[in-house]
Amino acid sequence: MIDPRITGALTRKKKQDQRKKEAEEGGLNIGDPAYWEVRYKTEIEDRLGSYDLFDWYCSFPDLFPMIKPYFEASMHQKVLIVGVGRSNAVEHLYRLGYRDITVIDISQSIITEMQRRFETYTGVEFFVMDVKQLHKFADETFTIVIDKACIDSLFCGTDYLETAGQAFREIHRVLRPEGVF
Repeated sequence: MIDPRITGALTRKKKQDQRKKEAEEGGLNIGDPAYWEVRYKTEIEDRLGSYDLFDWYCSFPDLFPMIKPYFEASMHQKVLIVGVGRSNAVEHLYRLGYRDITVIDISQSIITEMQRRFETYTGVEFFVMDVKQLHKFADETFTIVIDKACIDSLFCGTDYLETAGQAFREIHRVLRPEGVF
C-alpha cells in the first residue's frame, strides 16, 4: 500500500509542474515579474496557505558568515532585502538582533505570506515592489542591501542588460555612501 502522504505530495508536485509548464508556455520565464506571482501563488495554494522557507543556492545562515564582517556591530544597520522570495534571511537577521529590516518582492502573494509569517517581528517592513523602481525610498537610506537571487532572475529576461542596469542604479541610489551591497 502506498502512503497517502506520498501520493498527496506527488499530486501536488504534478500540479505544480503543470502550472509551471503553462506559465512557461504562456511566454513567462524567471526573468518576467509575472512568473514569480504565478509561481508563489501556486506554491502557497498547493501547500494550503503554508510554505517552507527556502533559499536559492544556499541557506542564509550558511551564507551569513561570509557577509557578517559588513554588519559592523557598532553601527546601526538599516537593511534592505531585495527579491526576498521564501528566504529565511528575515528570520535569521531578526534572531541576530537586527530590527531595522525592509523587505521587498515583486510578488504580492509572497509578500502577503511573509507578512503573515513574521507579523510579530517589530522593526520589519514588507513591500510589494520592483527592485528597478525603489521610489518609496529616499536616496542613501540603507546601510546594507542584500540580494541572493533577484538580480540573477533579471538576467534571465529578454532585456536583461537594461533591467539589471535599472536595478543596480536604484540599489546604488538608496545605499548610503558607506553602505554595502
